[in-house]
Amino acid sequence: MFYNPKRPMRSNSKMNQLMFGTKRQIEPPPTKQEGVDLEQLMVHADTLMQAFSQIKPTIQKFKPLMEGLLKKK
Repeated sequence: MFYNPKRPMRSNSKMNQLMFGTKRQIEPPPTKQEGVDLEQLMVHADTLMQAFSQIKPTIQKFKPLMEGLLKKK
């Protein structure tokens, strides 16, 4: 097979399908998107911030211990 400018480079032959696979159909993204409930988003963000503020002192207590263990290696 030599290059022929009148023919496309990839034809739909069985060999090309075996070597290169079939062309994928790209689906367009959905045009209608549901809106984000900002009130619910803020409630979840507040819950995460409260949980982090409760866990932060515990993490600070373990930080020197972990740093000591890492330096010994």
